[in-house]
Amino acid sequence: MKKWFDIIFPLREKIQSLFSNKKILILIGGCTAGFLLLAALLVISIEMSHNQDEMREASEEIQQFFSPQAITSEDIFLPDEPDFIPEVMLDREPKSSWTDEDAEPFWNDALEENADAWRARIIRAVDDILETVP
Repeated sequence: MKKWFDIIFPLREKIQSLFSNKKILILIGGCTAGFLLLAALLVISIEMSHNQDEMREASEEIQQFFSPQAITSEDIFLPDEPDFIPEVMLDREPKSSWTDEDAEPFWNDALEENADAWRARIIRAVDDILETVP
């Protein structure tokens, strides 16, 4: 059985004889440096193309943000107030009593629109009060 140093010694001697020639060392070093340079250039070009895409998208967003159509006059100025606001009366004669016509704009009869719902609510409230009384 061969021992490990019987295998390693001849292999070591072949590697030493291969690297003893300086031309081969220069060739291997040059190939390694060239490969590393090409790999670095490839990575840099990929990153630059990616950055150019991002810059193009960012410049399009900036152009849209600052374009003249981006802001309209409605965005800057408030709309005109509606014309249904009543005029201000600086003084008026005090009334001793109100007529039905005077009170009509201010009176809302709740039973006109939803009478059944109000009746049910009132009956429920009265029933709750009567049930709590002993």
